[in-house]
Amino acid sequence: MMLRTLIGLLCAGGLVARAQMPKLARVEDAPATWMGAMVRNVVGTGLVGQTGVMVMEAPVGSAASRFGLRRDDVILSVNGGAVEGFAALTSLSGTPERVKISRGQAEVTLSLWQGFARSDSDFGGRVLTIVAPAKIAEGKPWLWRGEFFGAFATVDEALLKVGWHVVYLACPNTFGSPETMERWEKLYEELTGQRGFSKRPVLLGMSRGGLYVYNWAAAHPDKVGLIYGDAPVCDVKSWPGGKGKGKGSPRDWDLFQKVYGFDERQAMAWRGNPIDILPPIAAARIPVIHVVGEADDVVPVDENTSVLKERYEALGGKMEVIGKPGVGHHPHSLEDPTPIVKFILENRLN
Repeated sequence: MMLRTLIGLLCAGGLVARAQMPKLARVEDAPATWMGAMVRNVVGTGLVGQTGVMVMEAPVGSAASRFGLRRDDVILSVNGGAVEGFAALTSLSGTPERVKISRGQAEVTLSLWQGFARSDSDFGGRVLTIVAPAKIAEGKPWLWRGEFFGAFATVDEALLKVGWHVVYLACPNTFGSPETMERWEKLYEELTGQRGFSKRPVLLGMSRGGLYVYNWAAAHPDKVGLIYGDAPVCDVKSWPGGKGKGKGSPRDWDLFQKVYGFDERQAMAWRGNPIDILPPIAAARIPVIHVVGEADDVVPVDENTSVLKERYEALGGKMEVIGKPGVGHHPHSLEDPTPIVKFILENRLN
């Protein structure tokens, strides 16, 4: 039965393109126990490697389950060391830092992030990070980060505690480019169509991550539950352009132009800024909350969030701004994220 399950998984579609059918895996020896899971040796070729250990059962509440291990996962390595049999596993003590597994047609690295199960895998040549809650909330809600996974993550942690997933696709320094949005579209279809995630994620745009989330929301207003901007860039002329009173970043201004294929004139004339693309977002009545440092001299509030708020509300949109007196661009978020989380839970669209 388990062999048929393994073969089915190896033949099924997954995050990567269909691969050539691997040779038959062979399950050997009597089962053993590791981290509360029942495991057995498995030998084969292809996606499962030459040797590994298959998880036969990972009971709910076990250390293995909390780490993210599932039935039929094949453990390939622990903490970077290859696993050639369960004898190597059972000799380990404590919770591992990371475990590499074969799951279906994908290789996945499991670890813990702030006590929650984290998985990292390839998605179209980019690293996809998903952090799962201990108990999934009804509807499988999720927070989708545009940039900077793990940075000032008080809201992420608070939502994980109430059953949300946190998702991040690593497309750094692409400023929400069309290519990145194409990757987001594929990921959205994978998560909502294949994994049962909510069709309306909450978007978190931190700093330049604001460009990602507003680009997505303007193009896909029916696929957004709420926008949470944290000192978000709302106009590239302000940052990275530095054409107002902010510091700007010449290196990032050049990079932005390169990513979008602009020269200086085209970059200045670009009308794809968050402040420019609000009509479809407002028409969809997407709730918006921004958290800003009132002394921010990197992404000045009056050149970014204040402009966006004025325009959004003029279009009939609902927006709340939490200002932090005397605070600059950093630190982001709030030490006590309760006001942000409360706004999200009470206002997001389902």
